[in-house]
Amino acid sequence: MKEDVKRVLRLEQPLKGTEIARRIGHDRGAVNSFLDKNRDVFTQNAAFKWSLAVDRIKSVSIASLNLSTRVSALKVQLTTISQMQRC
Repeated sequence: MKEDVKRVLRLEQPLKGTEIARRIGHDRGAVNSFLDKNRDVFTQNAAFKWSLAVDRIKSVSIASLNLSTRVSALKVQLTTISQMQRC
């Protein structure tokens, strides 16, 4: 289930557990339980929507950088996203 959820969240995030469950064809309760038990990989926001935890860490660290470094970091992220979408 982990790879299925990661694949969905790489394409679009944040998403509610219900939407993730629908997209991967699993029971909502099972998906929410799985997400809750794997908070090292997935994070939930105040609207109860899930994202990949790694992406949240990247966005926080980028905010602390100066402008030219931010631009470089964003280019790397865009390249990574582009490569993930090709898979």
